[in-house]
Amino acid sequence: MAETLWYVIDIESEEEKLVDMYWILSGLFVQVEKLQKEVGKLQDCTYALLEKEDVELYKHLVKIDALYNLPYDIWFYSCFAGIICNGSIAKYVRLYYIKIEIAL
Repeated sequence: MAETLWYVIDIESEEEKLVDMYWILSGLFVQVEKLQKEVGKLQDCTYALLEKEDVELYKHLVKIDALYNLPYDIWFYSCFAGIICNGSIAKYVRLYYIKIEIAL
């Protein structure tokens, strides 16, 4: 998370950037600690949302016995850091905006 944040913060002074990173990450970690208590609910919501939004994928994951064996706790505790690469997120955001433009 820190590495990505380092490149996102647009401050030239390394000292100021480190201070900003400290405060952002310390606040994030407080929220992650709260989130850890809700991982079970997040997993249930993930199952329900996946079943609603992508039935084919949901059924496939159930069929191969993967849906309930994925490391959700690790993913949620890390806020998907190191799980979803930055390029994937940027690609998703671009596709999302392209879909909006097409719809308009």
